[in-house]
Amino acid sequence: MKSFLLRSSVISLYVTAFSKDMGCFLVGVLFLSGVIRATVERRPRDDSICPGNQITWIYKNSGQVIGCSPCPACPPGTEYSIPCSTKAVNGTPAKCMTCPRGKFSNKFDNKPCVACTRCSKRYAKKGCTPHGNAVCGGCKAGYYDNEISFSCEECGRCCHDGKDEAPLGCARVGMCKTRPYGCPKLNRTPTKPRMNLTIKESLASKIFTQQVKKFQRRSTNKPRTSSSPSIPFLTKSDKERTHFTSQVEQGRSMNNIRHEDTALSQTIVLYILLSLLVLILILLAVAAIKINIPFKRTQRPELVRNLSSSYTTNPFMPVPTPEDRTLEDFIEKCHDVVESVCVLLGDKQKRGMWDFERVAARFGLTQEERISIKNQTTIEGGNATRQLMEVLCSKRPKITVKQFAEIVKNINRNDVFDKLQPFLSN
Repeated sequence: MKSFLLRSSVISLYVTAFSKDMGCFLVGVLFLSGVIRATVERRPRDDSICPGNQITWIYKNSGQVIGCSPCPACPPGTEYSIPCSTKAVNGTPAKCMTCPRGKFSNKFDNKPCVACTRCSKRYAKKGCTPHGNAVCGGCKAGYYDNEISFSCEECGRCCHDGKDEAPLGCARVGMCKTRPYGCPKLNRTPTKPRMNLTIKESLASKIFTQQVKKFQRRSTNKPRTSSSPSIPFLTKSDKERTHFTSQVEQGRSMNNIRHEDTALSQTIVLYILLSLLVLILILLAVAAIKINIPFKRTQRPELVRNLSSSYTTNPFMPVPTPEDRTLEDFIEKCHDVVESVCVLLGDKQKRGMWDFERVAARFGLTQEERISIKNQTTIEGGNATRQLMEVLCSKRPKITVKQFAEIVKNINRNDVFDKLQPFLSN
């Protein structure tokens, strides 16, 4: 009501001044616009919010706006407890708080913490901290770098046709680069050998013809008993004898052919059996050499005894339960603990082996796989223990933190076991 009376009085003054002087008219316009704007600004609205990057303070019960305050800047690794450009109830505590897990802030500003990068299919060279983002490395075992999309693609099966490509991530798990159209279908249908009876029949008929010509030649060379010329001919008995002789010769030739085929097939079978025997002996010799070479290279009898004893402990590895946390989930969510575990297992070297190598040996990784992990760490950087965890997750997706902790405890690293113990279950 007061504002209405005030406006009415101002308007009446404005009309009076306009009727007397033009200068007074302009002054009245400016004054009237200022009064109206001040009146509108002082009127609070329940749905109003402070402009810009400010915090709007309101009453708890009525929701009426009290006032505005600028959003303060926080140091790296923290964010303001009340988000900027929002409403807050009067009396709410406001301070800079550490970024929650999975977020970071690396600048001194008033912006909230942002989500960390997830290295889902890549090795993590550096885990995410409140002060910095995660740093991803090369693709994990079982994946390879796609040169077009710059992403990690899953490896596929090998076609074994001489055209397979096996990048480093695929070669670790015995797989190859995926082909866009799959493996070609090769025609490997063996043809069945057939006995050519036509050749045998023609051979028998040829032998029969030769015998007949030979018999006719003998009959022609016999001395003649009469003086009159006579044409050589065969009597009935001679024809029967000739027919019988040809049948006998034909039967003998067929038997000889059968005997030759039987001997040839037996010889082929014998050669095949001998080839298989030689191949089996070669495979056994290669397997024996592969088993003996790693133990000869160590040249430490006590190390051989330690490795053999480590494999006997694997049957006593705890059986995973649904409540147990997987190692992959532990790596994704507990970056700080993972970093400390990797540093501890990479510090000590005992009897020529690092602690991460001893853990890998107890999980059944071969010496070639352990050497591959060390070489990958040398080439791409990062931590060997972290890459070992990534390889274990790739080969055994259901491996748990409890199983990993038991192996660590088995190599007498109780300090690392104590760090892992709070994270054994979900």
